[in-house]
Amino acid sequence: MKPTKKILTSILALSVLSATPVLGAELETGATVNAVEAIKELEIEKVDQKYVDAAKKAIEQHSNGKAFKLDKVEKMDNRYVFQTKMSEDFLRSDAYVHVDAKTGEVIHINLTFKVAEITGNYKKYLESAQSAVKKINSKSTFQVNELNYFWNKGEKQFRFYGDDKDSKYQQSITLEAETNKVLGYRINFKPADVDEAIISAAEKAVKSIPNTTLEPFTRAIKVKFNESEEERWVVGKITEHTNNYGSTYVNEKESTFATIGEKSGKVYEVNVPRETQYEKNQLTNEQIVSIAKPVVQEVLGVDLSNYKPKADSQWGFYQFSSPGKETIRIGIHNDSHLHSIELAGQSNWR
Repeated sequence: MKPTKKILTSILALSVLSATPVLGAELETGATVNAVEAIKELEIEKVDQKYVDAAKKAIEQHSNGKAFKLDKVEKMDNRYVFQTKMSEDFLRSDAYVHVDAKTGEVIHINLTFKVAEITGNYKKYLESAQSAVKKINSKSTFQVNELNYFWNKGEKQFRFYGDDKDSKYQQSITLEAETNKVLGYRINFKPADVDEAIISAAEKAVKSIPNTTLEPFTRAIKVKFNESEEERWVVGKITEHTNNYGSTYVNEKESTFATIGEKSGKVYEVNVPRETQYEKNQLTNEQIVSIAKPVVQEVLGVDLSNYKPKADSQWGFYQFSSPGKETIRIGIHNDSHLHSIELAGQSNWR
């Protein structure tokens, strides 16, 4: 079962459309439907005024002069989530305020600004973000079109989204408000501007997937998830898709790519095209191991002998886990075609 639009509205307040996790967010975007089914929509007029006042005050303090009208509230187990009306062109509201249901304390704020609204005190962060992108890729034509402002129990982040003249794929860069430090990013490059060792490692990973034809790489994306992990390169022939809400994302079904560590050369992920986007699981554990073991050994250098397999979802994905080791996630199509290998959690860049 997949999350519905209704359930997604609150999760998107904590969403990570970028490579950097939201500050200390207590709900993770990977939460299952069961974990959020307790959400109940309420009428603001019937919510205790102290919670409403707390949310409105928080908006005033962090809105940078933009007017946000809170007209919706959802009650979860431990909080109220106040929101503006969902926009017609995007699957989200442009303001979310989380208020502790017991104490009335504001614990999380997420505000969205169009580029023309990034003025006053927030403009300096826009300038810092643009400068930081140029340091990452001096040839970048990245143009900011949106800001997501995050406040979480006193900590602030500015996450800028945009695209460039070659692609509508959503790029991003995240700054810590207090220090102006770059926390994470996702920036386009041309493959010709990427170190040949990275390209070679990606080509080798792709060719290791059975029955795959290697085609010339057309895109490179440099990503940084957080300060503790190395920078990575996603390189390949990447196909984009724009949904009904105007968001452009990577179409895994039609794309070929690999994710390679910049310093280590480590393979974090590899994906090749498949016929259908999702397919129900029908394989036994023995069949999964038989298909995955030789390919994972070739791509990641990992022996799956001591790993335990299980279905990751009902849509053709499986996980291999072993105590003290990284979980490996694979995708299998048509009961035999292995199309993706991922060290679990490495697909956040998408």
